[in-house]
Amino acid sequence: MRRLYIPFFVKFIFVFICISTLPLLILSFQSSKLLRPILRTLYLELHTKTIEISTAKIRSYFETLSQILTLVESIVIRTDLPWSGKQTLLESLIDINPNIVSISILDTSGKEKIKIYNPEILTQPKLEDFSKTEFFVNFTKSGNKTEFLNFRSEDGIYRIDNFHKHQNLYIRIVVSLNPLFEQLKDIKIGKTGTITIISPSNHSIIFTNLTNKNVTESLLSDQIVKIAKQSVTVGSKEVVYNNIGYILSYMSLPFLDWIAILQQEQAEAYYISNLLIKRTTRLILFLLFISAFVSFVLATGISQPILKIVNAAKTVASGNFNVNIKIRTFDELEILGNTFNHMAQKLNEYAEIQLDKLIAEKTKTEAIIFSIRDGIILTDHNGTILLINKRAKDILQIKDTLENLNIFNILDERIKPVFESALREPNKIFELDLSKENYPEFYQTMALPVSTPKNEKIGIVTVLHDITLEKQIDKMKDDFIHSITHDLRNPMTSIRGFIKLLSDGLAGPINEQQKKMLDTMDRASFKLLNMINDILDVAKLEAGRMELNLEMTNLVKIVNSVLEVQQPLYERKNLKVTFIPQKEEIFILADPKLIERVYTNLIGNAIKFTPEGKSITIGIEEFDDSIQSYVQDTGEGIPKNYQEKIFEKFGQVENKAKGGTGLGLTICKYIIEAHKGKIWVESEVGHGAKFIFTLPKTQS
Repeated sequence: MRRLYIPFFVKFIFVFICISTLPLLILSFQSSKLLRPILRTLYLELHTKTIEISTAKIRSYFETLSQILTLVESIVIRTDLPWSGKQTLLESLIDINPNIVSISILDTSGKEKIKIYNPEILTQPKLEDFSKTEFFVNFTKSGNKTEFLNFRSEDGIYRIDNFHKHQNLYIRIVVSLNPLFEQLKDIKIGKTGTITIISPSNHSIIFTNLTNKNVTESLLSDQIVKIAKQSVTVGSKEVVYNNIGYILSYMSLPFLDWIAILQQEQAEAYYISNLLIKRTTRLILFLLFISAFVSFVLATGISQPILKIVNAAKTVASGNFNVNIKIRTFDELEILGNTFNHMAQKLNEYAEIQLDKLIAEKTKTEAIIFSIRDGIILTDHNGTILLINKRAKDILQIKDTLENLNIFNILDERIKPVFESALREPNKIFELDLSKENYPEFYQTMALPVSTPKNEKIGIVTVLHDITLEKQIDKMKDDFIHSITHDLRNPMTSIRGFIKLLSDGLAGPINEQQKKMLDTMDRASFKLLNMINDILDVAKLEAGRMELNLEMTNLVKIVNSVLEVQQPLYERKNLKVTFIPQKEEIFILADPKLIERVYTNLIGNAIKFTPEGKSITIGIEEFDDSIQSYVQDTGEGIPKNYQEKIFEKFGQVENKAKGGTGLGLTICKYIIEAHKGKIWVESEVGHGAKFIFTLPKTQS
């Protein structure tokens, strides 16, 4: 995963701005968080006090009217005065209280009989009949003694009727509310905080200072009217009308069936809080700008020298030590720049010295490599040629300059597979046959990983060693042995024939001592003849002249046959031999005699190298298109460095030869490979050996 690179310049500006503005942001946030609830509480208290004052004025106004009503009633019910005297007293009462528009006496049907009025307000008085008016009829049915009814506005004067029942008559006092409304007009909070009086029963506005009709209509239709009517104390609520927030305080006036509401816009109510937030925001933005500017100046002053040093370091890293940076900051950065210049100067001097040494060392190394008689090729792990000496070019018949080319693009098709195997399996020896018609040419090739003393992998070195002479000597030796053994087989056959004639007494009688001598000679000649036959068979297998007589072969039957023949040998050593075939019959297409010879050699070796009283196990497993068989002993085992050599001609483990020729396993290998199979051994010293071979079921 690629790491995110954040420039120092950006980080410095970000950190500086955070340090300078973050405390102020936190303080502003906390202040706003604390201030708004406090201001809200204070404004609600102010609204509560204001609505209480307003309702107190209304109550006071109507309490005065109640006192006047009591006085009027006392005058009306006097029996010691005639109606003319009563009228004079009532006129005096109206003169004293200019808020009274008129005082009238009604009969039980609701018709006015007498009316005393204020001539300044009521210019054309007349007796009225309320018998059929809804509000009067409801009043008579309600059973209430006194009610304020019929609020209205006439000739610019707001009026309300106070009906009072007294025995067989009704007293009606018409009162002007203008003085009260004038007092209510003076009650304000700010510019938008005004009083509104609503009559829920009539669904009408009694009084308001609002000029926005939409707001008054919203008040009438709002749930706050129902809430206020049911409330017995002052209440408050925040609402939104026409996308404008309001704070509402309300109080019910049950004796009038009125509700007094004080409304004020939230923007005005929370003006101080909002103003504080705006000013704080402006201050933060201003400080943010100042911080950004100051941090930009400081970051530039710090980052530019650092960038100079970084770029100079990159130049040095690329191999150019001739750099000189100039920093004039009069602080530690300038000291760092001067130190860097001094370091670059010393590196330049050291590089010049080392270059001479490297050239000298390279010359020596090339001289050594190019004087070696073996071919040397150094490649990286992808096959790109890093170094190749002249001998390797001659062997591979390459004339061009090959450095930085891929070796697999220039190799002959005969050579490429060997090189691929060598590079894939380091430290393993492979043979390369470059022979021409009458000119034999053989090489051993082996790849070795190349590392520095610090275990840093550089590449792979491949060595081409000429083994043509050794091959020719081996061929001469093999030809000589084959010639000798071939010439010896016929005489040896004759010798065995004559020994047989002598042993059978056909040439004359023989005694017991002579019989024993002839038996010893027969065994020795038989062993020698087997050795000669083994050598000749190896020669045939090597030359590819051994013919395979393929037929469907039952491996289980062959193993049982070999065990039956060798039973006296393993019973003599008291060995436990176990045969574990997967099935009772396992067939493959093979030469039965040669396969029998493989089992004979492997089982014979197991008997030979297994100590007395131990065990031997033979097994056969069948797969879809192949079989796998093994012969496992419990002997001393085979060291790792001999596990490949024992399959070579005359290859035996040192100090463990027990009379064999060293050709048995070689014959097994050639037979298995002739059947397109594979044979190998798995062994640990002290834990026996397990010889395993695989064979295909068919020879297609």
